[in-house]
Amino acid sequence: MVTVDLGVNRLAVMGAFVAGKLAATRFVDGSALNHRRHRLSAAIHRKREHSGRLQPGVQNNANLWARIRNLDENAARQTAVTIVRFAKKLGAGVIVCEHLCRYRPPKEKINRGGRKNHKWAYWLRGQITKWVRDLAFRVTLKPHRAAWPQ
Repeated sequence: MVTVDLGVNRLAVMGAFVAGKLAATRFVDGSALNHRRHRLSAAIHRKREHSGRLQPGVQNNANLWARIRNLDENAARQTAVTIVRFAKKLGAGVIVCEHLCRYRPPKEKINRGGRKNHKWAYWLRGQITKWVRDLAFRVTLKPHRAAWPQ
């Protein structure tokens, strides 16, 4: 069995359990992604301040928003592939991800870019879970009969 803990700074922390004991761990770092996303959101905020009043129905900074979406989607796919490969390498039949409740903003006082970055990082956790589910069903893991009902 492989357990996955999805975080904000670390994209994933994986642990493989064999006979109730921890056999292997793997960390997927996400600090570079957070830094890049924060830089892009700061650029969006700066450009919005300079542009003045927004026209209705026109999205400004569309290229920067698309870049942020592509960064997050790519990171979710790569992290999911890493998780499924880790599980397959260790012969796991079950991948357990944490249950995600609704988003709650951080209690400490942070700037607007930091709040947006935290929210995007939380959204990314759900995307990783979705991709892991899809990939795990496509890749043939060695299923245990008790874990996979027929």
